[in-house]
Amino acid sequence: MPLIITTTLIILASLSGLIFLAHTFSEWLKHKSKFIIAFSAGIFSVVTYDLFVETFEFAQNWMVAIGSILVGFFIFHLAEKLFPEIHHHEEDEHACHHSKRNVIWGDLLHNIGDGALLAIAFTVDVRVGVIAGIGIFIHEFIQEITEFSILKLSGMSTKKALFINFLVSLSIIPGIFIGLYFAQIDSFVAILFGLAGGAFAHLIFTDLIPHSISHSKKEQRYFIYVFMILAGIATLLAVNELGGGHGHSDEELHAD
Repeated sequence: MPLIITTTLIILASLSGLIFLAHTFSEWLKHKSKFIIAFSAGIFSVVTYDLFVETFEFAQNWMVAIGSILVGFFIFHLAEKLFPEIHHHEEDEHACHHSKRNVIWGDLLHNIGDGALLAIAFTVDVRVGVIAGIGIFIHEFIQEITEFSILKLSGMSTKKALFINFLVSLSIIPGIFIGLYFAQIDSFVAILFGLAGGAFAHLIFTDLIPHSISHSKKEQRYFIYVFMILAGIATLLAVNELGGGHGHSDEELHAD
């Protein structure tokens, strides 16, 4: 029962984008999109770092960790080569047009990994599971707002972006079953986190940061873009600190 309640709350975090249903927030997002993208680069930098850390913590060896990260990165790199039309930045409101695929698939893998991690935590101890759940919920709430913003900037309607976020968040459920089944196989969880980390790294280094650099050069306003990236990093670091951290060490998850 605690696992079901915790999972439900984490899924509901996907609806954090509801705050943008207000007309004021929607207009603000439209006019400040380029700064939101820079802020998102900071948010996803911390998310990616967390995923890398968890990948190496769960992997049986460093080759599995690095391999899964590289596979995740090059899957999306190959997709862009095969479908170059998804990599155009014609207008600000379409600046993240191709990012939505990275966001959706990266978040899907991330959620499956989170589900597996949550299930493993609860098999260890209910207390450890609840603590893990709180950390994941807070982390997801902030991250889902960022992902919702990117989906909106890619041209999606508010309702569609919310629906996609909610649908993708349901991927935590198969992650729960995977975690329960493979509770003793940490390397499997490591591969999921590594693939998600590689996908998000591709999003950061091929889209979000280059987009921010392009706008900063065009406007000659380097400080504001650097500030927004650092603000994104600081925000999620603060959230991680308040939530007790998003990840859990092998020793904690395998405590008696």
